[in-house]
Amino acid sequence: MIELPEFLGELVNLEILDCTQNNIAKLPQSISRLTGLKQLKAYGNQISGDISALQGLSLLERIDLGDNCLSELNLDFSKFPRLAYLSVRENNLLELPASIESLNNLEVLAAGHNKINRFTINVDAMGALKKAHLECNPVVGNLEYNPKILTK
Repeated sequence: MIELPEFLGELVNLEILDCTQNNIAKLPQSISRLTGLKQLKAYGNQISGDISALQGLSLLERIDLGDNCLSELNLDFSKFPRLAYLSVRENNLLELPASIESLNNLEVLAAGHNKINRFTINVDAMGALKKAHLECNPVVGNLEYNPKILTK
């Protein structure tokens, strides 16, 4: 499959969308109508560019966009209050948006194997965070930690 069908947006009661391991290059705008969606599993595709169609999906608890071609995350993560798992590993990300700090329920952040050269994460704001996979990024210098901020 190289693209998700537009009629997907008509499945308003859909809670889990698993489209892993395809050759999907972009998310259709119709995905924004899946307001009951709790899990998006889109690992192992060719997704790049604008993913803002996800912005209105406030019930999302799990987003897996790992192993794609994303160079930026153009999302305001404060709009995902239930998000507990976010995987954006194995992409081409240069940075993580500051709004990730607003994810109070995030337990797992997987952002390893990107091109991120600086991390600034306010750990106190992310009280539920249990695992942060940040390996294999070209961080220059040492990664420092104090109880409030994890930063390069």
